[in-house]
Amino acid sequence: CCCCCCSTVIMGKRVSRNKKKNARRIDVTDVDELIENVRHDERTGGVKNKKNEELFFVDGAGSSATKDKPIESMGRKQRARLKILTCDTITVPNPNIKTVATRTANSNQATQSLKRASKRRKVSDPYPKKSNKIETRENLDIWDMKPEPTLDEINPWLQPLAEKAKPVKQPVSLAVPEKSSVPPVEVIHAGGSYNPSFKKHQEWLRDALSDEKEKIKTKKKVNERLPIPQTSADMEQALMKELSVNIEEFEEKPDDGESMDESESPHTRPIVSAANRKTKQQRRRLLLQLEKAKKQKDLKLKKRRENEILRLKSIKKEITKAEKDAIEAQLLKQEKEQEKLANPRQLGPRKFKEPAKPIKLTEELSGSLRNMKPESNLLTDRFTSLQKRNLIEVRVPLRRSRRYRLKEYEKRSYKNYDLQREIRKRQQEKEKSRVK
Repeated sequence: CCCCCCSTVIMGKRVSRNKKKNARRIDVTDVDELIENVRHDERTGGVKNKKNEELFFVDGAGSSATKDKPIESMGRKQRARLKILTCDTITVPNPNIKTVATRTANSNQATQSLKRASKRRKVSDPYPKKSNKIETRENLDIWDMKPEPTLDEINPWLQPLAEKAKPVKQPVSLAVPEKSSVPPVEVIHAGGSYNPSFKKHQEWLRDALSDEKEKIKTKKKVNERLPIPQTSADMEQALMKELSVNIEEFEEKPDDGESMDESESPHTRPIVSAANRKTKQQRRRLLLQLEKAKKQKDLKLKKRRENEILRLKSIKKEITKAEKDAIEAQLLKQEKEQEKLANPRQLGPRKFKEPAKPIKLTEELSGSLRNMKPESNLLTDRFTSLQKRNLIEVRVPLRRSRRYRLKEYEKRSYKNYDLQREIRKRQQEKEKSRVK
């Protein structure tokens, strides 16, 4: 037999009740709350919230009887009543230990942590308590009012962090921009005005025409360098010409070097015979000739140096001419540098192209700014000006390109493959039935 508290019978089965799934669910929230309140009172000594009747009781018999009577003469039950249990002694609050104050709901965690840190570091309280004294208008002096303390003054531990923060250095490339002599706003030629004079307008058109001619000329030169596209007839003619060439011309001819003797090869040293050998007299004459040529050369150099003293005027002219040439070269160098500043540099992979001049023909001139149709855009004009002044590199609008080409295919439902397959099957079945 089993205990009724440990097991129960469910649908003819004996099941233990101490398991969670078989336990009876009873609402015990009010019991838990009561136990929690009792525990809280025991911890904090909750005497303030209780009434006097709950805390004290009237002793009608008095304690004189128990005090006068010794413990030895008391009975077993009386001695048991006087005895204090150890479980009760544990719950009794100690008068020497202060009760722990509970935290208020409105307390800020950040302020509490700052206060604790300031106490540990022996720093003045960052949030000092305000005095209840109200300053009257007579005692208040506006000029003696102190400014509010900053965060560094409140907490000096933050000062080293503020000192470490350094400003970010600007790159050298941005600090020194590319030089350019082109003004930010270029004044257009007088012929490009909305109401120009006839002479200035013709000059402006002439300049535009010369620019257009140069473009056509360069385009023509590029086309001339390109190979001419051949027709099918020209290709056939060239092929026939190649086939009709005599093959005997390409046959290898016998090398003459094979017939040459090894002794006669140009790399070998020539053999000196007795007939070709020089005599002592011939060697002596050769040495004398060399010495004589050397002496003549030295004499010529000596005479030239002596004559240089006499040609001082011509030397001075040469020096002045060299100095003039050096000054001219320096001026030319400066002019080239100025031209470089006037022309845009290649900062990126693309070169700067001068935009086309905004031209209006004589018939298109309206004479009033209101009726005139604009040729260029203000935004593009400013953008090209930035490129011309070397402030930004030449940029081109990027076109979206695909890595792989899109494939085109027909869906199965487009040509009714399934339907065609069924039609073929039916035709085959009909043919089989006819054969049978």
